[in-house]
Amino acid sequence: MELCTYGIFIVGFVINFLIIYFVRRELLAILHDHIEKNKDKLIYKQSKYRLVFNNISQPIFLVDKPSGIITEANDFAYEKLGYQAKEINDVLCFTDIIDNQFKIEDQDFSEGATWSIKNISIFRKDGTSITSNIYCICNGTYIIYKVEFAMP
Repeated sequence: MELCTYGIFIVGFVINFLIIYFVRRELLAILHDHIEKNKDKLIYKQSKYRLVFNNISQPIFLVDKPSGIITEANDFAYEKLGYQAKEINDVLCFTDIIDNQFKIEDQDFSEGATWSIKNISIFRKDGTSITSNIYCICNGTYIIYKVEFAMP
């Protein structure tokens, strides 16, 4: 009797294993097909975003909220500040390029918060500064800074 019980248990285990294996394989195939179908759409949307982001004629910085590290900047930001992408992205803190008289840590960084800084110096790579106005939008992960150069 015990041998029969173990045999039923083993057969049940094998059947469950096979069902899980084939269902998992089918689900992975469906997921793979979905990803492949939407990959082109994602690439297209990303290229449109990149085109708009890089063609804005004002410096834009995406900053990691917890660390303050600049994770991305548009082409105009690199050009106006004299940096190469590798010198800014994932290396430079936004607070490294603005006048330290402004206490950026005193600002509200909660999700949805917006604020601005008027007439603040932004430092170029060569050490010169540009008087600017900075506008900030906070979301869950990033802080987006838009820089407008103040008129002399």
